[in-house]
Amino acid sequence: MRTPSAVLFVALLSVLAGCTSMRAMSSREIRIYGDEAFHREAYQRAIAFYEELERRGKASAEVTARAAIAYDQLHKPELARAKFEAALERNPDLAIARLYLADIALREGQLEGAERQLEQLDESKLSQHDRVVANTIRGSILMHRDNPAQAVVAYGRAIDLGRRSPSATRHYLDALEGAAGAYYRLGMFDRAADLYTELVSAKQAAREPVTENDHYTLGVLHYLRGDFEAARAELGQVSAERRARAAEVLNDDTFFQQDNAG
Repeated sequence: MRTPSAVLFVALLSVLAGCTSMRAMSSREIRIYGDEAFHREAYQRAIAFYEELERRGKASAEVTARAAIAYDQLHKPELARAKFEAALERNPDLAIARLYLADIALREGQLEGAERQLEQLDESKLSQHDRVVANTIRGSILMHRDNPAQAVVAYGRAIDLGRRSPSATRHYLDALEGAAGAYYRLGMFDRAADLYTELVSAKQAAREPVTENDHYTLGVLHYLRGDFEAARAELGQVSAERRARAAEVLNDDTFFQQDNAG
């Protein structure tokens, strides 16, 4: 059995060997290995390769942006922000960097910062995927500003584009959920229910899990639009605690607790 000190020594040798082997690689090989690690979601390993390229002065703005995305996936927004800003110094038109910076700012509640990033984008030059992302973020900013009427316009653009953009599925789903919430705020329950139904169908098509919260939300929306049969079908898939919550919010104990108990 190895002693703790022996295990530590072997681990140290492995790290050193990894550093040595990376430095012996060509920059092209490092980029290939970095991208391979990135696509496998081995983000820490990808960062090591990309930062070696930066150390050599061989990193493009796109490489630095990938390192930034990896840091963001590892829940290190400060490091991600610094990398995205460095990428923009090399290429001010790099849309993915501005979109991620807008998203990070939005997550942190910095609405003005998110808006500034979007304002610097030339939407006419954006790919369809990036326009889905930009409009989804814009819709979310408007919801945070308590402006659901304008939010549905931005979300609507994202949804129309997202239906034709398989690579933007995640943001298409976010836009559907956001738009349903905005229409709910506007009291337009038919439209909200239609969009949330589309969201559930899109999740199933993308092999993403449909959650208890999805069934609960869709059940409540069907109830509000007056489609009680559809509401019962959805609420039959949620817990008694969830039904009790809906009964309290909507003041209908009979429907939510008795009719759906089985």
